[in-house]
Amino acid sequence: VEFKLNTNSPKEGIALIDEDSSTEIELLKADLVVTKGDVDVDKLVFDLTASTDLTDVQAVKLYDGTTVIGNVEATEAAVVFSDLDLNIKSGTTKTLTLKAEIAANTATSVTTVSLSAKIDGGNTAKTDIIGVNDKDASVTGVASGDTIFFYLVAPEISDIKASITEGKRDDGTTAFADARIEFVLTAKGGNVVLPQATSVGTDGGILFTSDASITAPKITVGGTSIEDGNITITNGQSKTVVVEGRLSYSAASGDLRADLKVSGIDWTGDKYDNTRAKEILKNLKTNSVVLTKQS
Repeated sequence: VEFKLNTNSPKEGIALIDEDSSTEIELLKADLVVTKGDVDVDKLVFDLTASTDLTDVQAVKLYDGTTVIGNVEATEAAVVFSDLDLNIKSGTTKTLTLKAEIAANTATSVTTVSLSAKIDGGNTAKTDIIGVNDKDASVTGVASGDTIFFYLVAPEISDIKASITEGKRDDGTTAFADARIEFVLTAKGGNVVLPQATSVGTDGGILFTSDASITAPKITVGGTSIEDGNITITNGQSKTVVVEGRLSYSAASGDLRADLKVSGIDWTGDKYDNTRAKEILKNLKTNSVVLTKQS
């Protein structure tokens, strides 16, 4: 038996928590690939990683398709599903889905900020799988899911585009680079308000950074400069964000490899006031270029 991460397992991203009722959030899809004889799966232990604690997690459920085959309280990081009595035929793959039930939340934030899950088939303490001749099956592989971040209200990121155009000297070196990042923010769960910036890129609702010097920085949201005031994205509405600036190198000599990246999205809103998880911002950046100081 080999454990593998299913290609449809959730990617790193956000999940919205309901105020009035509990919410089931999918954490992981794991494939059990069976060869060399049928097997009976009796026990599986999944490990949860929480950013804070498991306060908001009411239960963890294991699904075979749409059927719940395990439902346990999440009192510890190791979630044990016993007496599964799951038979898997040789030459087939069984896909199991792990979901967390998050409690209804009427506060301003979710205590359990994020969760991820995995199962390590190579750890004999994590599985009880019987194979041919009633002997323990050989089990390998790890299925490790991405982190899911929980919010009551949040801006969802999509349609990312990034470009960087080099300004060349006659000798072929790069004197500057015009960098641009474009993406769409959609308000989910309530209104999202991006605060006004008094210093573009270093405060306000959209933050960016670079190892190079940035001149003529500009940020617009839905065509409006973030310097003009707070910008509201109403629940369900989408607005295009454009971040741009010219990168240059001001050292006395030498080269610098640099890019432009969005380092933070800060917002207030109907129910939540927080900074966008840095992990989710990792794709909001340009390619890097080598800037050379004119000798």
